[in-house]
Amino acid sequence: MLNKKTSTFLSFTIGKEIYAITVENVISIVEVSEITRLPKTPVFVKGLINTRGQGVPLIDLSLKFGLDPIHINANTTVIILEISVDDQLVQVGILVDGVNDVKKIEQEEILPLPKVASISTNGFLTGLYATENEFIIIMDANFVISSDEISDLAQTINSIKQKEEK
Repeated sequence: MLNKKTSTFLSFTIGKEIYAITVENVISIVEVSEITRLPKTPVFVKGLINTRGQGVPLIDLSLKFGLDPIHINANTTVIILEISVDDQLVQVGILVDGVNDVKKIEQEEILPLPKVASISTNGFLTGLYATENEFIIIMDANFVISSDEISDLAQTINSIKQKEEK
């Protein structure tokens, strides 16, 4: 009997689309809390949120994808991820319209992205999973934010801390 590789994914909604990431990267799912805006950050970086006493960058995936911003309401959720950036583990929050459920998906059920889509996604979209009436877009959480973007954020946060200490 062949050993089928199955992964567990957390699915969530951004706009009308459903996305999924492996649960291995998910630290927690929290309500939207007070967001501290940061100057001179990319438009998709909403700011920092306080998670267990730690400042975690909050990314609006909708803006990162070039879509309309997420409007925060009662269903809006933050998924705290631990991702690998330049061989370091970094926590980042992603703002989503809502969390759906957890699904087990066999690797062979994940369809490749159309060639046009794979050119423009910089690696963060990795495939499609077809349900009865829709597609779930599979993401690689480790490419949600690039090492350059993390480095720029770290510099901004450090400069703010230095100004506060003076």
